[in-house]
Formats: sequence, C-alpha cells, structure tokens
Amino acid sequence: MPLIYRQLIVFAMIALLNGCASVPRITPEQRAQLEQPARQFMSQGAWQEAAVAWLQAAKQVSGVLSTHYRLNAAKALLAAGDGDGARKIVQGLAASQPTATAARRRLILAEADLLSGNAALALQRLGPAVESRERNLQADYHRLRSEALRVSGQDMAAVRERSLLDSYLDPGPDRYRNRQKIWDALTAASDAQLQSVEIQPLQIFSGWVALAKVVRASSQDMDTLKTAIEAWNMRFPAHPAGDQIVPQIFEQARAEAQPPAKVALLLPLSGPFKAAAIAIRDGLMAAWFADAPNPHRPELILRDSSSGDISNTYSEALGNGAQFIIGPLANHRVAQLLRSGDIQVPTLALNYPDSPTADATPANTELPATQRRQVYLFALAPEDEAEHAAEHAFTDERMNADILAPRGPWGERVAGAFGSTWIKQGGQVVAQKFYPEQAKDVSATVKQFLNYDQSEQRARRLRRVLGRKLKHEAEPRHDIDIIFLAAFPRAARQIKPLLQFYRAGNVPVIATSHIYTGVEDPRADQDLNGIEFEDMPWTLRPNDYGLPAQIEALWPAAHGSLGRLYAFGADAYTLVSRLAALRKSGAPPIPGLTGALWMDKRGRIQRALQWARMKQGIPVLEPPAVP
Repeated sequence: MPLIYRQLIVFAMIALLNGCASVPRITPEQRAQLEQPARQFMSQGAWQEAAVAWLQAAKQVSGVLSTHYRLNAAKALLAAGDGDGARKIVQGLAASQPTATAARRRLILAEADLLSGNAALALQRLGPAVESRERNLQADYHRLRSEALRVSGQDMAAVRERSLLDSYLDPGPDRYRNRQKIWDALTAASDAQLQSVEIQPLQIFSGWVALAKVVRASSQDMDTLKTAIEAWNMRFPAHPAGDQIVPQIFEQARAEAQPPAKVALLLPLSGPFKAAAIAIRDGLMAAWFADAPNPHRPELILRDSSSGDISNTYSEALGNGAQFIIGPLANHRVAQLLRSGDIQVPTLALNYPDSPTADATPANTELPATQRRQVYLFALAPEDEAEHAAEHAFTDERMNADILAPRGPWGERVAGAFGSTWIKQGGQVVAQKFYPEQAKDVSATVKQFLNYDQSEQRARRLRRVLGRKLKHEAEPRHDIDIIFLAAFPRAARQIKPLLQFYRAGNVPVIATSHIYTGVEDPRADQDLNGIEFEDMPWTLRPNDYGLPAQIEALWPAAHGSLGRLYAFGADAYTLVSRLAALRKSGAPPIPGLTGALWMDKRGRIQRALQWARMKQGIPVLEPPAVP
C-alpha cells in the first residue's frame, strides 16, 4: 500500500480513538450521506480510499455503528490486499462484541491470515462453524474455509465447502462463479481424489463428484454421454449443476466431436521473432501437406501478429471463420491475449505468458472460468527441460548438486528451475555459479566454481608460513555428486574440458538440449564427451520418422539450429485434432517430433524427452529407465 494511504489510515484511527465518546443518534438520511464517500470509492474499486473514508465516518458516530464502519474499513483493506492494515484495525476493537460482530471480526482476521500465507492459522481461527445465522457471514465463512483448505492441499474438502457456500449466495454472478469454481476444481482433480469421496444419495457435494466421475468415465460419444447424464439426473434431481454445468458439458463435447474446418495461425512474420515464426509456419505446413489423405483436414488461415493489438488480430481470425487458433508466439503476446478475456474457440498458444516456474497456479487464471478450458499452452521452454533434468538425475546416491549457468535472465531462469526442483525432491544445491556468457575464456569461473582456486590459495599461504617449498596438487571440492550445466554449444565445449582439467572429470554432468546444435559434428563435439542431455526425437532419432526428411528436402534450413522449431510447428498441427483426447484423465501420451506429448492439470502440453550421452562427439541414446 502507498505510504500516503497508510498515513491517512493511521491518522483516522488516532482521530477516532481521541474523538468524543458520545455522538447524537443520526437519521437514515444522515447515515446515507455519511456513508456516501466510502461507498462511491468502493464502486470505483478504490479500496484504500474507501478504507480511509470508512474510518473518517466511524469518527462521526459511536457504539455499534462506529464498530461497523471500522470493520468495513478493514474489509476494504483486505480487498486491496493489505492484510496487515486490516488486522491492525480489527485488533483495536474490544474483544467482547455482539455475536454477529464477533463473527465478522474473526472472519476478517482469518482472511488477513490467508493474505499473509498462513492457511493453517486461518483454518484454526475459522473453527468448525460460525456463530451467526446471517447469510453473508455464512457465505464468507465457507468461502474462506474453501480457500484455506485449497491452499493447504485439501482439494476435495475445499470443493465441499464451496458446495455448502452455494446455498448462501443469491442467484446471479456470485453463484455462477462459485459453481464454475467447483466444476473447475473437480475437472482438475485426479482420479484418486474423486474415488476417495463416498457418494451419498441426494447430497449436493456427492452430486458434484458423481457428475465429474460420469463425465470422466464416459466416452466422447454424445449418445453415451447423454445416457450417463440422464442417469445422474435421476440420482440427483434439481442439483445446482443441472442448469449451469451440464449444458457446458454437452457444448464442450459437441465442439470436441466436430473437428475444426478452419484453423488460424497467428505468428510474428516480421521483427525479432521472424526467423522462429517462419520455421514454425513451415513445419506446420509440412505436417498439413502430409495430412492430405485426411477428409477432415482443415483450411489454414495465416495472420501476422508482429504488430498491433493481439486481440484485434485474434478477432479478425474469428471473423474469417477460424474455429481453432494456433498462436501467438511471443510470451508478452500470450499474456495480452489471456488478459483480454475474449477466448471464443480452442486456442493453442505457442508460449507461456510468463516463467513456467513462477508458481504452481494455471497460467490462464486471468481468464473467465468459462473460457479456461479453451486455452492450451505449448512451449519449448528451457525451464521445463531443467525441471526434467532434475527429476531424471536425482537419486539417493546423488544428493548434492552444483549448478553452472550463464549470467543473465536465461541462465538465471534455467538455474532456478533446476535448483527448485532438485530441492523439492530432497536434494541440496551446494554451489551455484554464473559465468560470463560472451567471455572467450571461462577458466577462472570454473576454478572458483570447483573451489580449485581456494585449494591453491591454501597452498600458497602454507608456503609463506613455513618459508619453504611444498609439494602440493590443488584439488576441487569433494562434496559434489552431479553438475548441472546450462550452456549453449560454444560455452559447453569450453567448460567440459575445463572440468576435466581441474580434476572434476569423474563428476557426472547433466544438461538440457541447448548444449547440442542438433547436427552431428564429431570433431567439434568431442569436447562434450560424457555429458548426459535430453533432446527431442527430431534431433536424436530423425530416421524413425518420414516427416523430418521431407521437411529438410523442402526447407534446407531445417537441418540446423532452427530444426527444433520446424518440429514444434509440425507437433502444433498434430495437436489440433488431439487436444480433446489428451485432456481426458489417464490419456496416453501422443508420439511427437518434439517428444511424447501429454497434458497437465494447467492445460500445458508437456514433453517427455529422450536422454542421450555424448560419446566420441556423437549423441548416443541412453536405454530407457527401468520402472
């Protein structure tokens, strides 16, 4: 909160405490006039100003009404995200209050706890029930319990609370949003979570879970789905999901059963992303040409998204009849499109709107709930590869990892993704070092990374103290089980020999696909020998597929550093007809040129890559892990 608002709130609180204890009773007209400034600020979403106005109003009255206004000020601060400010106001009230006021005070403190990240304290403060029959307080109670349970990882319990909340909400936007949140949570739940709930006849919560099970178990055949939902209706007549969610289920099933006749491709065909966009376009076109025998092959529409408002480009594609959108490509464009809230057809964005490791929430939560299932995110994200590397390399014998990455945003993101995943599994990052990305010589950085320079310094100090020559061989640190190397080919070819030179050659080194150009060059890549890295089938097994050879024949540039983007475009086309199948729980991965493709709960297309080790300058596939 800006300092000026904090100062105003503190001033208002002091003035309130120092004000007169007895103020004449006011008429309804006077009360409305007194409340008008605060309510006007609230209608504008100016929550800090509203809090100040409520505190000023509290100074003009006494007793229960003054307490009521102070609680309103605290609620306004909660809406502004200032839990500490709200807590200070409420804690200034007398502990002994009428039942409804005491309940309201407790709910405000619980919400402040949630804003502070303390869900456990919020649940403790909320308790098993709220001591009031007022509908708004009961609604707040169940809403806060649901949010606290969700943060605590108790997803089904959180859904149960939202189910109870429904009856306390008036028909309208709030009830609509609550029901949509119930369904979104059940859609994202695992099979095990759904199966853990025992279905009770006529129970509202059980009806929600039973509907989720019905939809998940039924095929995409409309007749089968219709029969299953009719049976559900018989078990749970007049259920809240019947009017709102069931029509959505049928609409979604119909859309998925009908392949799109027109697909629009939104790519930046000029500017800094031009080369990448053209490679993606050409890879997608190659897959489209190869799909000629398909009687439902869609018509393609190409739109340049390099300038202007992406929402306008998106709307233009819809106006041209597009029933499926691929793009945009740049992450800031993806973020703009999600913020627009105008997603009308299935949309496969070709990037994440931000760093995929920023948090565990879906990237498309800015969208209205009814549109989230229309958005899918597909990216060749280095952070994803770093997370996979950490999961692949971690064992009970490998607990201590060192991270070596280039200085700058790219290196920091990749190092952070590997490190956080490594630590989550129970490992420890004992050292992390960033080398100058454009430096011709990184030997000094590698020496520091291995503590080799400290070993030399200790020997020099001993020589000075003893005054004579000592026979000493510097040694690297001995607490490293594995090294994660984030690097592009030129730097990686320097660093791996340096690790050998500084006597760390026996420490396993793991990397992402970025160390390899994608083209066999044994002479140059001899220096990468021993590094284990992950990459896509396009690069490691091109002869297993016909399409790479066809693409390289048409576009020679595909045989090089841009090859992975051609594969990316080809897989994007494949996903147009396969997204509905991927979204089903337990769906098997789809073999793709960029990896085995599967979908996580956030609507992100994940890639299971293959592992190889550099031997004599050539990548050699590692045998698959034994389950």
